[in-house]
Amino acid sequence: MDSQSLFDNLEQLPSIPSVLQGLIKAFEHNEVDMMAVAKMISLDQIFSAKVLNMANSAYFGRGRAVASTEDAVIRLGANTIRNLVMASGVSQAFSQYKQVEQQTFWFHTLYVATIAKALAKQAKSSPSTAFSCAMLHNLGDLLIRVAMPEQSQQMAAKISNESDRAYQQQQILGFSYVDVGAELAKRWNFSKLFQTAIHRQLDPISSRPFNHQAGYIHLAVLLASGWQNNLSNEAINAELDEVLLQWLKLNPVEILTVQAQSKEEADSLMQILQ
Repeated sequence: MDSQSLFDNLEQLPSIPSVLQGLIKAFEHNEVDMMAVAKMISLDQIFSAKVLNMANSAYFGRGRAVASTEDAVIRLGANTIRNLVMASGVSQAFSQYKQVEQQTFWFHTLYVATIAKALAKQAKSSPSTAFSCAMLHNLGDLLIRVAMPEQSQQMAAKISNESDRAYQQQQILGFSYVDVGAELAKRWNFSKLFQTAIHRQLDPISSRPFNHQAGYIHLAVLLASGWQNNLSNEAINAELDEVLLQWLKLNPVEILTVQAQSKEEADSLMQILQ
């Protein structure tokens, strides 16, 4: 069995709402017309409300409350709007699958994405690209849970980390969540950069040419999992790959400073998406 058969057996491919698809495309251009973005956002009442809520939230709000989409977009800025579009789009794509518990899944995904964004910023790379790639990094696992609930439950007890997850899925299913995730990114028309980042995240150093986004995802998953399991920074530091840090031009001490802000941002996004 291969990952293609999983997609063949799906009754319907999860899809990002059309307005959010348009917004994702709009942010692919170097020059973004934010007033045009505001008008597109206004076409989706649910997403418009999320943008206003975020602009007035404790994390982003400052001064007087904003009441229009245009003012909210100006307050938040292009990068924050782009990140919210991505987070909202992928989470809404799976909202119909009520049989799968998703709250824990989405918080972990958001935490990984905000950490990846912070790491990219430290490396003077694109934070928004890192956030977007990381928002897709484990969708393959969610899709496996949706399409193969019985097999997923059988594997759950044997999994302690992401490498274990991929190994167990490969042994039992013949493919893993990185294969499914890369194929989903392809079917959603994300670039080859995104597809490769998802597929090579478990072993980014072996990827040629080196995919920086895969590296950010790999480190962000390690950090998020460690902090969520209350590991000390010393224990986490011992797990860091020095070669990967060198290739990404990241300082092993500085990357441990992103915990508080990344979690606060993930909490804020989670509240907006609920």
